[in-house]
Parts: sequence; C-alpha cells; structure tokens
Amino acid sequence: MLTSRFRTTCALLLAAMLTSLDTAAQTIRTVDGSDGLASMFVLSVYQDVHGFVWAGTYSGLSILNGNGTSVAFTDRPEVKAEAGVMIRGIDGSDDGTVWLNTNFGLDCWNIATGRHEHHPEFTGTYEIAVGARGEVVVLTRDRGFFAYNAQTCHFEQLTAELVPYEDCHAMTVDSVGRWRVVTRTHTLEATLCPDDRGHVFATDTRKVAHEVGRLTTAKADGRELLMVGEDGVFYVGDASGRGAKPVCHLSPEMLRRQPYSGILRIGDDFLLSFYSGGVFRLRKTAAGYEEETTDISSGIFGMRHDCRQDIIWIATDGEGLRYFARAPYIITNEMFAQLPFPVSAPVRAIVRDSAGTLLLGTKGDGLLLYEHFDSRERHHSVRQLTTANSGLLHNAVYALAEGSHDLIWIGSDGTGINYYNPRTGRIGSLGTQVRHLWAVHALLEIDGEELIACTGSRGVFRLKLAWDGDEPRLAEAQQLFYDADHPSHSQFISVTRQGDFLWLANRELGIRILNLRSGRNSVWRLAGDDMRAQNDPIAVLIDTVRQQFISGASRGLHCGHINPMSSHVRDLGSTLGLADATVRGLALESRGRLWAATTQGLVCYDQTTGDFNILTVNDEIEISEFSEGAAYYAPRRDEKFFGGTDGFVVVSPALHELHVVFPPVLFTGVKVGNHYADRSYAGESGGEPLQLRHYENYLTIGFTVVDYLHANRYRFQYRLKDSGGHWLDLGHERSVSFANLPPGKYRLQVRYRSASYVSPPSELAFTIRPPGMPPSGHGCCGWRWPWPSWQEVSTFTVGNAHAGCAAWSAGSRNVAVW
Repeated sequence: MLTSRFRTTCALLLAAMLTSLDTAAQTIRTVDGSDGLASMFVLSVYQDVHGFVWAGTYSGLSILNGNGTSVAFTDRPEVKAEAGVMIRGIDGSDDGTVWLNTNFGLDCWNIATGRHEHHPEFTGTYEIAVGARGEVVVLTRDRGFFAYNAQTCHFEQLTAELVPYEDCHAMTVDSVGRWRVVTRTHTLEATLCPDDRGHVFATDTRKVAHEVGRLTTAKADGRELLMVGEDGVFYVGDASGRGAKPVCHLSPEMLRRQPYSGILRIGDDFLLSFYSGGVFRLRKTAAGYEEETTDISSGIFGMRHDCRQDIIWIATDGEGLRYFARAPYIITNEMFAQLPFPVSAPVRAIVRDSAGTLLLGTKGDGLLLYEHFDSRERHHSVRQLTTANSGLLHNAVYALAEGSHDLIWIGSDGTGINYYNPRTGRIGSLGTQVRHLWAVHALLEIDGEELIACTGSRGVFRLKLAWDGDEPRLAEAQQLFYDADHPSHSQFISVTRQGDFLWLANRELGIRILNLRSGRNSVWRLAGDDMRAQNDPIAVLIDTVRQQFISGASRGLHCGHINPMSSHVRDLGSTLGLADATVRGLALESRGRLWAATTQGLVCYDQTTGDFNILTVNDEIEISEFSEGAAYYAPRRDEKFFGGTDGFVVVSPALHELHVVFPPVLFTGVKVGNHYADRSYAGESGGEPLQLRHYENYLTIGFTVVDYLHANRYRFQYRLKDSGGHWLDLGHERSVSFANLPPGKYRLQVRYRSASYVSPPSELAFTIRPPGMPPSGHGCCGWRWPWPSWQEVSTFTVGNAHAGCAAWSAGSRNVAVW
C-alpha cells in the first residue's frame, strides 16, 4: 500500500514538475554548516521513501529534518555511527532500507524498523545500485559483481559478463528487477531472480550495442538514458539507450569540462554538472538549444530530483548542499557592490517614475537612478544625484512618492522638500522657508492640492500646493501633532490614505487617524499600554478590498477591520511565527498577497488561502538586512521592491502558480525521559501497541511534515482519541509531551492546518502497564524513525523480537517488527 501510493505520488509530482519548470521561477538555496551540515563537501544526495533528504559528506552523514532544511536526528545512534566516515553514495528501496557507500564498507539501515547491517568487505572505490523491491548489486574495482541475498543478509558473487569498473558509466535496477549496466560501447541487461534460498541469478541476459556509437558519458534519469557521444552530440534514449534521438551538439567548452557528474531533464531543458566545476543549463529556444551558466561554479558530485516538490538537490565540492527551488515568484538581488561607483549607505526609499526609471533614496549617498529598470536584465544604466551635482537638499533621502504632473516628491534630512521632474531630469525644491520642515520620512500627495509630509521629530505638515504649469509652489503650511515637551511623540514614518482619512504611523504612540475634512484625529493603539513595541508602528497599509488596516511595528504584524472599526486586532505575526520580528516595510499586491520585510526575513502571506512563506537572508535574499520604509509596489508589472543595507531585492511574478502539496504527518520518535523508547518494551503479537512500564509515563513524541519550501505554513493540533479530548493547538511546535500519565491504553492523533486545509490525523498507539505487570518481548534495539503516518499505518504491532527485520501488512495497515 505504502509503496504503490508513494510511487504514484512521485510520478504525478514529477510529471507536474517537468511541465512547469520551464516557466516557474527558479531560485538557488544552500544548506550549510549553519543548518548543521556535517561538511561543505557533499559527495552524495538521496531522498528516502518518506521524503527525508540524506546528504553523504566528506565528514559523515547529515539528514534534513523536513522542517525546512535544518539537519536533525543527530542524537540518534545510527547517525552518530556514520558521523566520521566519508559517504560516497546513497541509495535505497521502497521498503525504507537505505544503503550507504562509505570508505569503511557498505552499510544499510531500515529507518522505520531499526534494522542495521555492516558489510566491511566493500572498501575503497565501488558502485552500488538498489532496486525498488530491495535488489542490491555492487560492482567492485577488482572482483566484479555481487548481489545481495536477503535471506542470509550477505553478498554473493553474481555470475555475469565482467565489466571493467572504469568502463561503467551507469548502473541501475528498475521497479521490476531489470538490471542494466551502461558502458562506453553497449548496455548489459538482465533480470535479477532469487531462488528459494535467496541466491540471486542474472537471467534473460542481453548485450545491446549503442545505436549512436561510442559514448563519453551516460546518466540514468528515470526511464531515460541521457548520453554524450564521442561525436560531441547529446542524445536521449530509453533506459537502455535504444531509440536514441539527438538533442544538440555540445560546445567545445562543454566537451572540455568532462567528465560529467550528472545530467537531468527539466521539461524540454537539461541540467549538466561536472566534477571539475559548475552546473549548466541547456535551454530550448525556437532556434535550438542554448547553453547557460548558473550561479553554481564549484565541483559537483551529483544531482537528484525531489519526488514531492519542485526541487533539484545538488551535491557540491565545497559549497554545501545546494538546491534549485521553484516558486510562484522570481527573486532578483541588486547589490551595490555591482555598481561602477562606491555606495555604502542603506536604501531608505524606492519608487518608479513614469519613464520607467527606478529611483532609490539612500541614507547618505543621495539618489540612485536606474534608468529603464528591468529586473530580468543584469546590466542597468545607473547614475547618482547628490548635493554636489544637483539641487538635492541633503544626501540622506528617506522618502520618495509619486505626484501630479509625473513628479517624484523627495523627502530628506534637508530643510524643505525636493521634487524630481523625469522629463527634464532636474531636481527642484519646495518649502525651504517653512520652520521645522526637515527630516521628512514619508510623503503623500492628495489630488494635486495638498502634500502631507511626515517628519522624524517635528510632527506632520499639511502643505497647500499651487502650480505654475508643471512646477509646484507652496501656498500654505500647517504643522500638526508637534509636542515640544515630548519630541518622541512627534515621530512619524509612514502615511496612507483611505477616503477622507489619513492613517499615520505615530512612533511609540500607535496609529493616528486624521479626518482631512474635519481635522479631527484619534490614536488607535494596537495593544495595552505595557506593550510598547506593538504600539510602535513603522509601516501602515490599507487593504480597501477587505476593508482592513495592516500595521508593521517594531515588534509584530497586526491587522484589523476599519469599516466599522473593530476593537479586535489580529496578531498576524504570531500566526506566521514572527511574533517578535520587527517589520521594516510592507507591500500589498492588488490580488491581496501581503509582503513584509522583517528582521527574520521577507514574508509572503496570501490573505485568501492563509498560505505563507518566509525567505531568509542567505537563502534567496542576499542583502544583509532590510531598511525601514524601503518598500514599494509597482502594480503595472506586479513587482515588489525592498531596500536594505547593501542593495535591494525585487520580487517579480512567475508565469504559473505551482501545485500545492499537502504531505502527511510523520512521527519521528518517542522519548521516555531522555531516552528513545526501546523495542524491549514491545508486547505480545496480535496488535498490541508500544508497551511501557508504569513509571515510564513521562513521554515526548516527535512528529514532522516533510516540506523544504514552506516549513512555516503548518500549525499542528493533537488529542488523545480515547480520552474524549478536544483538539489542542500546538502552533508550529513539532512535539508533544505528557507527564504522569496513569496506566491505560492511549492513541495519540496529530493533524495540521494549512490555510483552509485540515490534514487527516496520524495516529500513534501506546500502552502504559499497571505496576506488577512487566512488558513482554526481548528486543534490545530502540524504536527508529520516522514513524509511518496514520495514512499508511494505524498501529504498531510487535512479535518475536529476535529476527531484526520488518514486514508491512497492507490489509490490516499494520507494521509488524520482530
């Protein structure tokens, strides 16, 4: 049941991925030492039947926990046992058995049952191939082929035509036990058949010469064989290489870089990686295939498709575990280090003018103008305007806003306000004689008649405008909300309009709402008086579609209804796992998707579905930290801009949304006190759950959902089913603890919510025996991880605890361990 369903799911997701990767956005992420990776030199990568990704490194084994890309399970004895070895290859079968090609021998684990074997006879350099049904073949450098006898748990010589180790380009075992060895000149095919004693024989053997001639390399990718011939042509054939069709001629540079470490198909395109360095893409165009470089330049040891998500995992020589990920948006980083002149001040304001020029205000380096900016182009014409070469009042620019007559209003630390005319390229000034009008942090023009100027310490100014053609002049000025006795109450950093009302971020006090017609105002506080950080707004937006305000503060993200105004304010920060984050800027798409630049990353929150994602620095985001107020939304191209300390980020939409996957809940282990539950607690056969003594009633049960792209979208709930309990919220926590449980039978259920979706519950059964009733069973090995989900297994049943292997019962949906 598990195997067929998993293979079907993988096939469907892989098919969806192959048809969508051409048009979906592509980003490159890294798993490194900060995530717990054992070494930055990754020699192999594998994804097991449960979805966990295994990385074999130069200094041991790392396994990603599925909750993002952090390495977990490092306290497990099995992981510690491989912590000091060099792991060259990893492969596995559909029953959960994983085989590790190490410098100290060949090891296998069944991660669900704890079965472990070590085969020290295979050392040095050798190759392994593992079939879905558990077939294992090893090719050694000097002794030929060996096949695994599942009954004796030993390897035996496999009788087959000898193939020199150096001439083996690829070796695979498919889902029906068909074994293939691809060499320079031919493919050797045979069916692996065990007899009654487990001895494996190669039957129905065939030797098929390559139709395209001699090969320089060949890599298996699913049911295809991707080949490069000695003629320099790249071919695609079936699993044996038959029916090969030419794709394109490779350039001399691509041929010079051989040998290849991996070749993968991505829709109509292909990725090629090299041991000597780099990953390249063959992109199909109307004129043929074009070779493109990627941002990965180190040596590559291998690549692998993720079976559940739109990810390609890449094992690199010194750059950690890299992966291409697909998202419904494109992230572009524009760094100041790429400019032809020095800029070191952070970005504090962003806007695009009517001519397509992107203007950036910096805190000390004046204005940067990216003319005809296009995020898809890597080279832009950039010029700098400062007090030395223009009419700019001050080089610390905090505010940029669109105005009438195509003008761009400019607020800075200078006395007065500047404006930029894109038609003339000139900078003019307004209000230089107004007392206290300086340090302008936010600007908003109202119907060409008024200009609202928010200052950092002198309150808010209402400036009446008059026009001489396209040139503005100041007609009248009024200062509001200035308290000379309490200057900290006169700080304003953001302003937005909703009809006749202005919503102003009044630092340290809350949101001040001004009626433009009556002049009346009120202060809207987001929390109690003791919650100063929540009442310290930095950015305010109005969502006119949902009739709500959105506020980002020095601590948290909140929203609430404005028509009519409600006393209930939603704490979005806690919902998104960002309760303590500082929100530096907000951008709201026309379709309702909210973006927030925070101290914990760039957050994308879909208000319709509840889905969200957090992009962190050193993930897609290259800037060191986001800046206050430096957020801008350009609706025409649906682009979002966020400024930071050393550049800015552009978020552009991809052409297609990606398929949303809802994975099952997996149990990852049961701890009794500080130790994992031991298999010696197992009871008699016949469906009994995990058995514990009466004093082993302090439990911590771990669980997870394997999702490498949206780890924060899941909010978990649990209950003890037979106790009549209600579902209790755990938030983002991935474990639940019980203390002083009385003797009895228990069934723990765990599920999650993701937006409007509620997952089926996964269930784990256990029994705490009364005093005087010792548990039966004589096993001595600990329960292993990951526990199968309730969608696959209803209870754990145990029997004789000696044999050290497992069986799946599809009919009763049980796992028997003995």
